Amino acid sequence: MNDKEYKGSVIFSGGPNCSQKVTKFIDKSDLIVAADSGLDNALKLGITPDILIGDLDSISDSGLAWVRENQIESVKYSEDKDKSDMELSIEYASENSNSVLLIDSGLGRVDQLFGLFALLGSDKLCSIDCQAIISNTLITVVRESRQILKMGSGTVSLFAHIGDAIGVSTSGFRWELSSATLKPNSTLGLSNELEGAVGEIKIDSGMLLVIQPNIF
Repeated sequence: MNDKEYKGSVIFSGGPNCSQKVTKFIDKSDLIVAADSGLDNALKLGITPDILIGDLDSISDSGLAWVRENQIESVKYSEDKDKSDMELSIEYASENSNSVLLIDSGLGRVDQLFGLFALLGSDKLCSIDCQAIISNTLITVVRESRQILKMGSGTVSLFAHIGDAIGVSTSGFRWELSSATLKPNSTLGLSNELEGAVGEIKIDSGMLLVIQPNIF
């Protein structure tokens, strides 16, 4: 890796192609990480990856040729590994930037999608900002407090992730929460609405996934 410092990183997953509209969430200064065939997806959107990570069992031959021709850094792992390409990519990105945005079309294998949701609770991400765009939905991980900007229709859902989310309080929403406890098997936080341009969420302990559908 070069000595360039990155504020943010973007990780492209493999599987079906993502919408071109995700590119408006990518800054030119971001570190672009391709998880295996995520490189093909990035290139189709006109995004140039900085590094390729994975066992390289799904990337196209043309993608590999492009990597060699452009001398892109590549970290290859054995297919007999205990971590997914996405998990390895998250570990790399978290060590080289202050925020991570995961991008996935949401149209691939369901087990891979569940794996991505599981990784949103990774300890590697506990000290940096983490978001994901899956299909046309933005997911934001909240561990302490976070401002949420209104996007699309303004619909926002809150779900506890991994364990109970304790002491959840909101402001700027149609239905407010005050020191509430959200459990992973509860729909208490489903389908709320932002009343203005910005809302705020605070949490005493635990973790929330804040889900904003139809952002484009």
